[in-house]
Amino acid sequence: MTEFLSTDEIIELTGKKRPSNQIKWLSNKGWIFETSATGRPVICREYVRFKLGASSQKPMVGKQPNFGALA
Repeated sequence: MTEFLSTDEIIELTGKKRPSNQIKWLSNKGWIFETSATGRPVICREYVRFKLGASSQKPMVGKQPNFGALA
């Protein structure tokens, strides 16, 4: 199992086969995702578990470490 959802898993999640429709569905639902160079949505498996309530631990989406603390 990889860190990111497969194409089939994204189809199952969104109910949409076309990447453009998947992106529209994800955006309308407020999901955080990236887009690959091929235009497909890329979704972290950890985020999906959190979003669907399977994990109570909030993923570190968009957070950066405090590198200033190392100085």
